[in-house]
Amino acid sequence: MSEPDSKTEITQPPEDPLSPEQKEEVSIQIQHKLIEKLHQENEKLRALTEELTSKAKALEEEMERSQNLERQLAQAQKLEALGQMATGIAHEINSPAQFIGDSLAFIKSAFDEILEGAAKDDVPEFLRDNLPQAMANAQQGVERLAEIVSSMKRFSHSGDGRKKQPGDVNQAVGDSMAVSKNLWKYHLEIDTELDEELPEIPCFVSEISQVILNLIVNATHAIIDAKKAEEGREGRIIIRTKQVEDGVTIEIRDNANGIPEEIREQIFDPYFTTKKIGEGTGQGLALAQSQIVKTHGGRIHFETELGIGTAFFIFLPLDPEKPAGPSG
Repeated sequence: MSEPDSKTEITQPPEDPLSPEQKEEVSIQIQHKLIEKLHQENEKLRALTEELTSKAKALEEEMERSQNLERQLAQAQKLEALGQMATGIAHEINSPAQFIGDSLAFIKSAFDEILEGAAKDDVPEFLRDNLPQAMANAQQGVERLAEIVSSMKRFSHSGDGRKKQPGDVNQAVGDSMAVSKNLWKYHLEIDTELDEELPEIPCFVSEISQVILNLIVNATHAIIDAKKAEEGREGRIIIRTKQVEDGVTIEIRDNANGIPEEIREQIFDPYFTTKKIGEGTGQGLALAQSQIVKTHGGRIHFETELGIGTAFFIFLPLDPEKPAGPSG
């Protein structure tokens, strides 16, 4: 057999223009660029994550603020309804109380005339000895009732819309003590040191009364708990008012057991309470802070010592538009 005429050509691969050292250098450069690009993308991702986290936190805070506002609005509506009811009750009580007072005054006057006249010998000795004191006691009761009614009416008065009016802080203290007396009178004494020269301040006086009432109620509950733990312990609350350079201060001090350190940062938080379920809403101090700081441009803070007691301090400015500075 004859061999084929065609020849098979074997081609050699082209010579690599890069030396091994150059290849390594190029590889290193590519790795550096990839790492740099990856770092840039990670930075973008980190920034985006921080932005999303910040927006999520802001949204959460806004939702919490909205929920708190809804709760406060609901609470305010309840208080408004209770205030209207209290005003109605006070009005209904006031009229018969006046009738009773006027009738007692007439009876006393008539009885005095009988005792001074010729018919006094016809009055039994028992009546001569006891009726004047009985009428005096009844008159004191009527006066006390009138005082409570007046306190209820002032306490529940909402004022002229949302316009601040000159308010008597000392009167607010007295009204708060009067409407809460049935709570504390069997457990403690309240001493007052009220500045007689205290100026009236622009405020919603019913809200100031509510704050004072909340603090008195809280102090009373704390003292009751302290007395349960220590038999024979005497309870005492001291309420002071004082004029300062640019406003007035209110101090409400108790001799209970003080606030435990682990909850001191939380006591102004909405719905925080140490009371049993059904005994407290946790709204009192949160609303107090809102009403004093946000509504009146004032300050509220406390000092406490375990085993000694707690004192709350309120500052109310004469000029609510002027910043009062931080609380505490």
